Amino acid sequence: MITDIANPKFNIANVPFEQRLNCLNQLTDARDSGVITQDEMLDIACVQWFDQYQISTLTRSFYLF
Repeated sequence: MITDIANPKFNIANVPFEQRLNCLNQLTDARDSGVITQDEMLDIACVQWFDQYQISTLTRSFYLF
């Protein structure tokens, strides 16, 4: 499992729910240190991670049929 958000293969859907806070902390640290902006942080946390999660649930449900 990849938990480093800077890794291109990172996928929030693969991180157990209990450990997702660490990933969000990495995002806020990157924002606070000026690596990314507030808008970029929100885009990653709200849009990109949501898309990854939705795709993973669709993929899982596809294999059930």
